Amino acid sequence: MFVKSPLPKLQLYETAPVLKFVKLTGSGANPEVTSGLNAALTVRANEPFSHANFGWADFTNAVIQKISDEKKGIVFLLWGKFAQEKQSLVDETKHVVLKAAHPSPFSADKGFFGCKHFSKTNDILVKQGSAPVDWKLLTP
Repeated sequence: MFVKSPLPKLQLYETAPVLKFVKLTGSGANPEVTSGLNAALTVRANEPFSHANFGWADFTNAVIQKISDEKKGIVFLLWGKFAQEKQSLVDETKHVVLKAAHPSPFSADKGFFGCKHFSKTNDILVKQGSAPVDWKLLTP
């Protein structure tokens, strides 16, 4: 079954060119650092937060805590208030946290546009001796 891309994802596609990213080709993406995680992993169509009380917070908190505990040098991009409430789960002596407004059309102009999290992430990774992420833009 095909599901239409949510607006925040579409906003990311529109934002990347504003941040002067180019479409890259070939391999080079680092899958260990390019995973995304929403606070709630399911939702009824057109009903934001409809599954907020399904236990997703416990699950996502556990995932973030485990990554923070077991890995080193992860760049956490916390976009929006709900994501930023997860900051306490991240050991900032081992990881980097970047925060900005959520990329939804309702709040992107309040700090997401211009945050340059993609280029900042790559700068941090290179300084750590890791390969930069290939932020390939896919057609939504």
